[in-house]
Amino acid sequence: MAKKTKNKIKHENKTKSKILNISKKENKPKPENKTKLQKQIKLSAIFGIITLIFAFPLGGFELLKFTKQMTSGFMVMYILVYLLFFLFTALFVRGFIITGRELKIPLLIKASFIMIFASALATVFQIILLFAPQITTILSIISLVIISGAATLLFGIALLKLKKKFGSLATAAGVLEIIGGAASITVILALGAILLAIPAMIIEIILLFVIAKKL
Repeated sequence: MAKKTKNKIKHENKTKSKILNISKKENKPKPENKTKLQKQIKLSAIFGIITLIFAFPLGGFELLKFTKQMTSGFMVMYILVYLLFFLFTALFVRGFIITGRELKIPLLIKASFIMIFASALATVFQIILLFAPQITTILSIISLVIISGAATLLFGIALLKLKKKFGSLATAAGVLEIIGGAASITVILALGAILLAIPAMIIEIILLFVIAKKL
């Protein structure tokens, strides 16, 4: 009787282990899906590089707008460059949405969507100001800076969730975004946030390439 009980327990344990192994195999991403994800994340990193390049002509257009030297031709170019800048920014941030979904980090997904929303808001605001500069008020500018800063701060906190898997790169990107976001929220130090945005983005681009490789 004791032998039968032992055999029954062994059989049950074997059955359980088989079920666990099957479930583990099912949870593992298929090679073709993994390759697709890697390609998408790499593509997001490339869009990040393009976004970084677009930032320089955009800065030139902002200077022309500030000095009120923009012709109608320049205005069309300004809108086109700004819209492309937003599009490339969204495609860049999408890499972190994919990463958040794959690694099951809800905060990274939410923070990435908030970053895209804040970028869209800034784009619409800048284009409206081009045609209706009279609506520019200190309050509207401060509000936009604070919203962008809060979004950046949250994104930085979310990036720190990647530090266990991706180490110092994720930490550096997260810390820079947190400092930049906090600087924007103060409004007075907003210029410092703009200066920090470039190194933060460079690190994030490198981080996406590393994620694509290790995912």
